[in-house]
Amino acid sequence: MVSEIFERDPGAFYDMALPYLIKAEAENTLIIGIASRLASRGADSPESFFWIIRDGDQICGAAMWTPPHDLVLSHPFSSAALSTLSECLLQMRPPLPGVLGPACAASRFVEEWVKHANVTADLWRRERIYSLQQVEPLSLTSGRMIRAEEKHVSGLTPWVDDFMREVGEKDEPLAVLRNAIAGGRLFLWWDGRPVSMAASARPTLNGICVNLVYTPPEKRRRGYATAVVSTLSRTLLRQGRSFCALYTDLSNPTSNSIYQRIGYQPILDCYHYRFAS
Repeated sequence: MVSEIFERDPGAFYDMALPYLIKAEAENTLIIGIASRLASRGADSPESFFWIIRDGDQICGAAMWTPPHDLVLSHPFSSAALSTLSECLLQMRPPLPGVLGPACAASRFVEEWVKHANVTADLWRRERIYSLQQVEPLSLTSGRMIRAEEKHVSGLTPWVDDFMREVGEKDEPLAVLRNAIAGGRLFLWWDGRPVSMAASARPTLNGICVNLVYTPPEKRRRGYATAVVSTLSRTLLRQGRSFCALYTDLSNPTSNSIYQRIGYQPILDCYHYRFAS
């Protein structure tokens, strides 16, 4: 019998869901990484919501909602689990702004949500998750990678503003920038001056994500993004990570091509829907 467990405690969710999520670790880096970070704070997260769907003793789906962000679905997520999650959410009637998940699962959830929650849905973005275990040998452009420091904040703030607008993220850009620098996670490609950036994020048991990849428009098509992502990915692997993962927007063929040349392999297509009343 399919049933659901609702949690406000990210630590309890992480402990229960991890054995399921880790079976597809690279595909689930988003949900694992966020739950792990929240759990590390050691207290309930009153503004976060977590669900685990079971079929008997077996987990068949997990979901997370951390407002103002969208609902995130695990991979895999069975049809029966989706029905159970939909029923639970329809009873709660949370103001979900959207949903991100494996293409089929997200589409099925949207069908139910639109039908019963009196909202419309827009397929806002098609995304693809890539995973890398070995960096391809490439001839890189001039420059070197350096770690971003506090002195770079003023120069990088417009970059992060533009990045957040381009990808439609809802976090406050300056906070994202300062957190990445304070955590030692943000790196720059330096060619006389900063010309591109990339960051590491959301470490899991065996892997880590690469995000915040941005090159200002006037510096694009010179190999800077390839250089910083390639070098950062190689560094993370050498530090002991088994894989690096990243999300891409499938409407951007340039970035998808760059990542594949570096050695990233596609592992899962996701749909990102946004809801409107």
